[in-house]
Amino acid sequence: MENIITGIQIVCAVLLVAAILIQPSKGGSFMAASTQNAHMSNAPTSFLFKLSMGLIAVIMVSSLALSRWAIQSSTSSITDSDIPAVPVPTE
Repeated sequence: MENIITGIQIVCAVLLVAAILIQPSKGGSFMAASTQNAHMSNAPTSFLFKLSMGLIAVIMVSSLALSRWAIQSSTSSITDSDIPAVPVPTE
């Protein structure tokens, strides 16, 4: 089951990168102060944007599921070790 979820994550990550790279630019660059143009756009959200958000949601949920499963399946604890405690020197 873990391998299936990991495979789904990998496929979603590749599709997410492709969906982001295919999206058209909103104009401006990283260093340009064009935040007004990006926020003032009244254009409807595109299919690629919705696809990106869906893929992000799938990656987040699958990551949470994998971490939850790893926590539940771990049977050892750091306090269960058989290493003897080191005596503290008293001076």
